[in-house]
Formats: sequence, C-alpha cells, structure tokens
Amino acid sequence: MKRIERIYFSCIQFLIFLSIPLIAQDSTTLTAKELSEKYYIEGYNLLMYDYRYADAIPSFEKSAQYAVEDKDFNSELYALDHIAFIYLLLNDYDSASLILEECFAKYYAIENNNDQYLLADLNFIKGDLLYQSGENDESIYYYNLVDNHLNSGGKFTYRPDNVYKLLAFNYKLIGDAYRAIETFKLGITKDPTIEESERATYYTDIAGCYIELDELGKAREFLQKARLLLDSEPLDKGDFYLSVYLKEKAYLSISVEN
Repeated sequence: MKRIERIYFSCIQFLIFLSIPLIAQDSTTLTAKELSEKYYIEGYNLLMYDYRYADAIPSFEKSAQYAVEDKDFNSELYALDHIAFIYLLLNDYDSASLILEECFAKYYAIENNNDQYLLADLNFIKGDLLYQSGENDESIYYYNLVDNHLNSGGKFTYRPDNVYKLLAFNYKLIGDAYRAIETFKLGITKDPTIEESERATYYTDIAGCYIELDELGKAREFLQKARLLLDSEPLDKGDFYLSVYLKEKAYLSISVEN
C-alpha cells in the first residue's frame, strides 16, 4: 500500500514539474514585443468590450513598458494614448493632461514620425480636454485637425461621430448655431455605423439649435424625425442613453409648443 502511495505522489510531483514551464511561459519564452502586444490586446478588450476602464490601465502600462524594452517607441505611445483616454473617461482630467503632454513630446521626439492615425487620436483627446474646461475656441482648433485628417481619408481609434458631435457642441457654445447644425449633420453622414437611437440624438440636438435661432418650424421637423426613430426603438433593451434622449425630446417638444 505504501509503495502505491509513493508511486501516486511521485506522479503528482512529476505533473507539477511538467506544468512549471507553462506557468512561467509569460516571462521566459515571450519576447518583449510579444508581451507588449499581449498586454495591449488585454487592455483594449477591458476598455472597449468590458468597459472596465480602471482595470485596463495596468495592462496598457505593461504594454508601454515592454514596448520601451523592445525599443518600439510608437507602440509605447499607442498604449499611453489609451491610458490618457481612460483618464478622460474617468473624469480625471489632470492625469489625462499629464499623459497627453508626455505623448505629444515623445511623438515629436521620434525622428520622421508620420503616424497620422496616432496624431489624430492625440488631437481628439486634447480637443475633448479643452472642451471639458470650457476653452471652446481652442477645442475647435484641435477637433478641426482631426476633421481634416478624416476628410483626407484617414482613420482613428474612435468613431467619427465623436468628433463631429463635440465639435458641434463647441460651435453652439460660442454662439454659432448654424455652424453647429452643419456639424451635427456631418456626424450623421460620416459615421456609417451610427444606430437609429443615436441618429435621433443628433436630430434633437439640431432641433435645439433651431429653437435658439427661433426657427420653430425647422425645430419641429427634426423633432418629428427624432420621434419616428425613437418610437421604432425597443424600449426594453435597458439603454440609459435612450431614456435620457426621450426626456430631452419631451423637453424640446414643450419648448416648441410654447
């Protein structure tokens, strides 16, 4: 019996021994480049799919660390760019600004760096930070840099409607309602992935601009468009934003009627 027990425990020890290389694989067999990519994908999934913003930061930090070890400084910037964006989402504007300024400095320090995709991302975050601090003219400048990039056929991480909606809000806040209306319309036409409920939010925003201009007929026209889209949306999908815009639609309807 004791012999059987000894054989049994020897087998267990052997299996444990075999598993050690697998456990240590992350640090012993993967290159710095592979580790950087691994942690970047991990952070991206946490950010974009799981919405676990704070949890994604350590993954992007590790990605940046291994990118530096690999001397891939552009990949380091992509990881830092996402960290700045996360701080923006968390309303930690000071941390976002610090990371962003570091990104700009490192971007221009890389010789012959012409990564317009990355630069559009950085300009977008800069524009958003300026918008949040009420610096609307400066925010418009940076959003227009992204707009020019998109108009030249470029792409960047975030959906195009993010640019046009915030750019339009800036125009509205500086009193240029007509320019805001034009820009809201761009947000609809330039984002092929826009959903119906999101399109309705643009229509309510446009209606709000027309109310400010005292053009109530136009306001009613866009409110009706928004109403048709919202009425076709299933209300049981638990969409917080949809409920917000339904309230906004009701508010605008009252404003027009009065």
